[in-house]
Amino acid sequence: MIVVGLELEEHQRRLKVDAAALGQHATDLQRAKLIERQNTLQRKIDAWREVQLLYMPGVAAHRQRTISTDTTVLPQHVPLLLPSAVCNKIPCDTSLLEQEWRLRHAQAHDVLNDLRGHLELRSHLYKYKDRFVRGQHHNTRARTIITGVQSKVDADVSRYRTAQAALVSMAAILGKSGWQAALWPLNDGDVRHVTEGEDGESEGRRTLSWIWKACGAVVECDKDGRVQEHLQDSLRREWCKARARAYRWWEECKLLEEEMRRVLAFHVWMAQRWRGLLDRQVFTSPGYMEGANAYAHRQAEIRLEMHNKCTFAWRHVQEWLSLQDSAPPFTQD
Repeated sequence: MIVVGLELEEHQRRLKVDAAALGQHATDLQRAKLIERQNTLQRKIDAWREVQLLYMPGVAAHRQRTISTDTTVLPQHVPLLLPSAVCNKIPCDTSLLEQEWRLRHAQAHDVLNDLRGHLELRSHLYKYKDRFVRGQHHNTRARTIITGVQSKVDADVSRYRTAQAALVSMAAILGKSGWQAALWPLNDGDVRHVTEGEDGESEGRRTLSWIWKACGAVVECDKDGRVQEHLQDSLRREWCKARARAYRWWEECKLLEEEMRRVLAFHVWMAQRWRGLLDRQVFTSPGYMEGANAYAHRQAEIRLEMHNKCTFAWRHVQEWLSLQDSAPPFTQD
């Protein structure tokens, strides 16, 4: 029952975002699809409420007292009244609260992990756009992609705040303590990349947001919620993956440099090979010798022209490759 309730909560959140993004100029097909999703969600909520009454009989009276019976309320705005939402108002079974606590606790950590990943992606897209994207068409496309990632960041923030608020409401009843050392309240200023500081901070006094220091990100927590100093295994794995990607990039650069050298050397070798075929005494006909020599000269010139075109097209590649370190990165452990 709790798991399905959390899934319905996520469906409501997505439907709210999609309904807000629909706009005033949406097509009939878009509006029809939205209404179809609303009807599907409403049927799922109605079926779930029947199961909810078996585990939480008092929720029916509470819903009648506090929630409007207006049938025009959209399904994405219907309160689900999970145990964390009504535990301070009506009696709730402790086992239900324990189940939701475990699910909410795991959900909060998962959302923080997703948030960190989306912040990394957003930072990479901004850097890529500033460095490589030129022109109105490509800039518009890049901004559209960044907007999509930003919507995922906003969704992560909303999900985490909901999970953290649910944990706060259940902590006193269940006697939980120490968990806030890893799951702090998430403010707007905390949602920033690991390389970004707070507004007004100088480069030398930049502080790290707590989401990058929370348990499950950089450090581990013991049973009392105290932060331990050693890195978590998951961070080590991510560092090893980044190290492997850096090595592969360095290898690709070296392979590219070697392939360019071999292509240029091949064109020169082919030109010399064709010139080596000049004046070959295959047939005694003078006309044949003249035609064969002309053909060999022509083929040698074609190879030299291809060599010159490649040299001109790759004239800046060596300069670009020289920007990186001459040795593989992370060679010292």
